[in-house]
Amino acid sequence: MPGSQAVLWNSLHVSFSSYVIFFKLLINMNLIRQYFVGIKLAALYIPYCRKDGDLINMKRKRDMVFKTSILAALLIAGTSQTAIALPVLTNGDFETGDLTGWTTTGLGTTGNCPAANRDWNVSSTNSTGCSSVGSPPEGNFAAYNMFDGAGPLQYGLYQSFNLSNGITAANLSWIQATAGGFGGERTFQIDLLDAAGTNVLTNLYTEIFSISNNNINNPWHTMSIDVTSELLAFQGQDVTLGFIASIPRTWSGAAGFGLDSVNLDIRTSVPEPSVFALLGLGLVGLGFVRRKDVY
Repeated sequence: MPGSQAVLWNSLHVSFSSYVIFFKLLINMNLIRQYFVGIKLAALYIPYCRKDGDLINMKRKRDMVFKTSILAALLIAGTSQTAIALPVLTNGDFETGDLTGWTTTGLGTTGNCPAANRDWNVSSTNSTGCSSVGSPPEGNFAAYNMFDGAGPLQYGLYQSFNLSNGITAANLSWIQATAGGFGGERTFQIDLLDAAGTNVLTNLYTEIFSISNNNINNPWHTMSIDVTSELLAFQGQDVTLGFIASIPRTWSGAAGFGLDSVNLDIRTSVPEPSVFALLGLGLVGLGFVRRKDVY
């Protein structure tokens, strides 16, 4: 094969293999559309080859276009992808072995029914101070409360955090269990409160436990709710998430409540790149490929 044809063939072979790898990467990252937008604008600033037709110049131009296209796609990826935030709660699985990251109503954690209260506490075994709901369903620790006491009272478990802007989806999940033989109703609710944890902004979940509801003795099970609409009105604010067990009457029957694996996952959007941002890619491409006496 003549030398000039061999150079062209090898150039095409390497270029084709590189593009296959590159486009597989784009497909996996869902960036095909962003790639073509960026490369079209960036390519406007890449000069054409000389009319005298130098194969080496053609190869250099093709390589520079490829490099510029990679840069364009990566820069656009940084400004156009939808981002999924990390879980916003600290120690939601209670695997620190204590209530790190949380606060409680502080009604005592060593009591036993029917003599003294036992507020939210963390344990590697059942620690309700009354009816057993079982060992932690995941990991080594879970949070428990008596779900009974010298009522009326509330056992509250709280954590404060900043609510992200640009929320597109939000999901709250947890694992819970109840046990007991009480006749009076008990209530478990999840509220979104202000930063101080004193004023309820909105209720996220409420469950009433009673004999008639047939849910007094309910082993560990996973709960998951969509809270997108409830959180949208409070974007950008400091808020508090509260898990509250309400006891309406004094010592109305042995009980216990368990909580584990609390997760609040929030999806936020990142704006699509503006025309000026895409134009900036073209300028970057110009600086990337412009070499003296090449074209």
